Amino acid sequence: MNKITAIARSLFVPGLAIILCGSAIVVSAQHDSGAGGGTTGNAGAVMKLPAKRVTRTSGPAKPRTGTRPPPANNSGQLEDALSLADDARGAGRNEAAERGYLLAAKLAPTDPRPYLGLGHTYYNQKKYSEAEKSYARAASLSKGDSEPYARLAFTYTELQRLDDALAMARRAVAAQPDNYYGYLAVGYVLSLRHNYPEAESAYRKAVSLAPQPLIVLQQELVRILSEQRRYTEATTEAKKAIDIDPKDFSARFSYAVMLQKLGQLLPSAQQYIEAIKLNPKDGAPHSNIGLIYYMTEDFSAAREHWSSAVTLGSTYDPDRIGLLILDGHFTEARAQLEEYTRKSGDDEDGWLMLGDVYRVLGDDSRARVTDARAAQIAPEYVGLRRPDLHKLSQKGWGSRP
Repeated sequence: MNKITAIARSLFVPGLAIILCGSAIVVSAQHDSGAGGGTTGNAGAVMKLPAKRVTRTSGPAKPRTGTRPPPANNSGQLEDALSLADDARGAGRNEAAERGYLLAAKLAPTDPRPYLGLGHTYYNQKKYSEAEKSYARAASLSKGDSEPYARLAFTYTELQRLDDALAMARRAVAAQPDNYYGYLAVGYVLSLRHNYPEAESAYRKAVSLAPQPLIVLQQELVRILSEQRRYTEATTEAKKAIDIDPKDFSARFSYAVMLQKLGQLLPSAQQYIEAIKLNPKDGAPHSNIGLIYYMTEDFSAAREHWSSAVTLGSTYDPDRIGLLILDGHFTEARAQLEEYTRKSGDDEDGWLMLGDVYRVLGDDSRARVTDARAAQIAPEYVGLRRPDLHKLSQKGWGSRP
C-alpha cells in the first residue's frame, strides 16, 4: 500500500510538488498516481485552490492638480492586457501569457499584478529562478498582500532553499494574518522540514481562516498525520475531504488508504471502487484493492486488479511481484520482495507479502521478523489474518517451482 508520506515526498512520496496554475497544489503519495499502492493525498492528483486571477478591476485614475495636463489614463489597456495574459496562462499558452504580462508591466511599472502573473507563468514551466525574480518584484510592489510572499515560499521549496522558503511563508502571514494562504505556505514548508506538529498547527489555522472548506488543506492534514502514523485522526480529515467534494479522486483515494491502514478492508475496498469509477485510468486504486483481495484470498479478483494496474502503467513493484505469487513462483517472488523491502522499508505490504512467501516456503522464523517490521508501521492492518498461499497450488492458481 502506498504509504502516505510526502501525501508525498514520502510526504507521501519522494518529491512532493506544488504546481501553481492559478492556485494549484499537487501532493503526491508514496504510491502515487500511476504507481500503484496506497497513499493519501494525491496519488498524483492535482488539488486546486480557489481560482485567483491576477487581475482586479481598478478604479479611474484621480486627476492631478496643477498646470501640467493629466497623464493618459491607460487603466483600460492595463486591465485588458492582464485579462488576456491570464486567459493565455490558463490555456497553457505560456509565450502569449508572458508577452501579455510584460506589456502590462510597461503600462503600469509599479503595479504588482503583472509580475505576479509572470511568476505564475514561469513557475508553471519550472523556471524557478525566473519565477523567484518576478515574485520578488511583485512582493516589493505589493502593500499588505500575502500572496507574493507565499508564492516565493513555494518557489524556494522547489529550489531546495527551505530556510528562505520558511522566511517568506512567515512574511506572508505577517502581511495578512487573517488570510489562510500564508498559513498554507508555512505548513507546507514545515512539513518538508519534517516539523509535523507545527505544520499541523499552521494547516489547522489555515482551515479556520479559509473562506470555504478546501480539499487541499484536508489532504495536507491527512498527509502529515499519516506521516506520524496517526491514522485514526488522518481518517477523520480524509472523510472531511470527501464531504467537501465526493467526486474528487484524490480525496476518495486518500480516504481509502487511511481505512486500509486501520484494517477496515471492506469499507476501504468500497472507496477504491468509487475512486476507480472517478478515474479509470489511474492504476493506484487497482494496486491497493488488489492487495485487499489478495489478503482475503480472493485471488482471482486480486489478479484482475493487479493486471489492470500493470496495464495502466504501474511502477509499484508489489503489483508484479503479486502476480508472480499468484502464479506460484514463490522463490522468484521472495528474491524480488527482499530487494524491494531493502529499498522501500516503510511499505508494510512489502514486508507482509515477504512474510507470506517465507511461510509458504517453510521459513516461519523469518516470517515473524518481517511481520514485526510491518507492525511498526501499521499495527491495525498488520493484525489482520494473512492469506494461506498453499491454497494457490491446491486450487490450481499456480504451481510452486
